[in-house]
Amino acid sequence: MRSATRFVVSSYLDILRLNGKWDGIDEVLNSAHIVNIPDSQRLLYRSYYAIYKEGADSESVDKNLEACLKAAEQERYYLLAPTLAKLAETVGREEVANGAYALALSNPRAPKDLFDTLIDHARRQRDTMRIWNIAGEMARRFPGRESVLIDFSYLSLIVGGRIEVAFETSAQLRARATLQDSERITLALALYRMRDLESAYQVCQAVNPDELTDGQKAVYVAVLTKAGDREDAREVAAQISNYALLQEERDLIKEWINDIEVPLELR
Repeated sequence: MRSATRFVVSSYLDILRLNGKWDGIDEVLNSAHIVNIPDSQRLLYRSYYAIYKEGADSESVDKNLEACLKAAEQERYYLLAPTLAKLAETVGREEVANGAYALALSNPRAPKDLFDTLIDHARRQRDTMRIWNIAGEMARRFPGRESVLIDFSYLSLIVGGRIEVAFETSAQLRARATLQDSERITLALALYRMRDLESAYQVCQAVNPDELTDGQKAVYVAVLTKAGDREDAREVAAQISNYALLQEERDLIKEWINDIEVPLELR
């Protein structure tokens, strides 16, 4: 009965939040007749209330978000962590967001889509090493998913860590009869790192650059540039418009950087 009551209270608080009934949330949280809900959940709703009442920049928001993270860590409330992380990120509290995402990741049953969310968050921060670490944990937890391993191999080649894993994966790719363009780019990057530019260029000849992400296009441009195909490299470089290129991807195409549409502060 107690757990059911907690569920009802939690559901009611969510209904109030979604309908903007902030004073109702405050009334529920202050009620002496309501069965206790986890401290972290109570503090999460206190954070929502503080944002509405005092503004996102208030000290009360800082206090409640930080206390919520601490309580969630103590309670190991993994399921609350992604919600806390997204709220903290929305109001610019990156330290709390990072801590909440780390808590979510520590859940031994964390689903793959949570890892994807964590990588998206790290990419918005342009934190390559964090992306690589998350991708490595994904590869460890989901060893049977080839796409996860390919992504980890690509990142390993970008940052220069665990190169042996990336080379092993790339060797397996070379042995396959058919490859997707994203896989070809990982193979081309491995060959590029091995300074086998001729083979890397040959692999890129089978790639449709229109099907690549901006980061993968940077690899494509780097290979073509080193191989002397500057005309095609220039054409693809001019198509790269993703402001969130990882720094390591941008470093591959330094000489083309003025042709890439990124905010001035990132140049």
